[in-house]
Amino acid sequence: MRVWALAALQAAVTIAWMAYGYFQPRLLARFGFESLAGLLAWYLAFAGTTLAPLAGDASDRLVRSGGDRFPVVRAGVALAAASFVAVAVTARAEAGGLARFVLPLFVAIWIAGMTVFQAPALALVRDVAAPGEVPSALSPVVVATTLPLALWPWIEPALAALGGAATFLAGGVAVVATAAALGRSVAVPVAAPRPNDGARGGSVLVAFACGLASAAVVVLATDLVPGAIARDGAAGRAALAGLAASLVAALAAPLVRALGAVGALVGGLAIALACRAVAPWCAGAIGAGAVSVLAGAGLGLHLGAALPFVLSAQPAGRAGLTTGLYLAGAVVGSQVARALTA
Repeated sequence: MRVWALAALQAAVTIAWMAYGYFQPRLLARFGFESLAGLLAWYLAFAGTTLAPLAGDASDRLVRSGGDRFPVVRAGVALAAASFVAVAVTARAEAGGLARFVLPLFVAIWIAGMTVFQAPALALVRDVAAPGEVPSALSPVVVATTLPLALWPWIEPALAALGGAATFLAGGVAVVATAAALGRSVAVPVAAPRPNDGARGGSVLVAFACGLASAAVVVLATDLVPGAIARDGAAGRAALAGLAASLVAALAAPLVRALGAVGALVGGLAIALACRAVAPWCAGAIGAGAVSVLAGAGLGLHLGAALPFVLSAQPAGRAGLTTGLYLAGAVVGSQVARALTA
């Protein structure tokens, strides 16, 4: 499997979600739907906690019957691509026109499409890699998740210059192109049906808990720690943390082997919590930079171990459900953290 194709898709997905976070409040304000912001946030949490596990489980059923996951991936990508175009067209409509009333519907469909294909796509790694090889295979994917955080100071003005319509059109093209490249590059061996490849209940619950923990580490490293040092310059410190996370994630496989998966998971969370504790006393440039880098390192260490840990704990025929539950935990954790820190 060419993990770089999956990493490219993950980068497109990450930037697309960042663009959604940037444009959603602006589009809702332009069309007079500010009151729907809270409802969309809860819908996002609902979609993440239901559609991701359901799509992952559907792809598992195909694998256990001797097929592959790509029908579910294609369905999600097709839905996301159509809604990318729909949102882009609607974003150019007159603020007082009738077309504005379909914007919330198209945004909801876009969220659903983006949620459906991610778990089956990530679970492909477990289909073609042995449990011990999963950390190495997923390392570029984790970097593709954290590197956009480091690039946000440059991504934000680019999004502002492009505007909502052009950004969503470009996002649709990027997701479709990278998903197509992934489909061409992945050669999943034909497997015999595995009807008895059942899930291990305790590990399934652990997957959701790991998602919650990962969301906490992301919020700590990219929001709470930079903000606790000082509000001025927080975006730059968050970018520094993202860069450190990317560097550590690139080296995650040997670190996970040395520390153990649980040690890396808990260690990354502990580092982020410790950085949050000392951040208010690190207002100087050197101290602020050091704490930001250390928090980012904790993030990279944790993310480099999290999904490989939960994938390796399940048979390949349950990788989609496991990944979906991990993503569900991450969505719930993100929404809870956002509500607590608002």
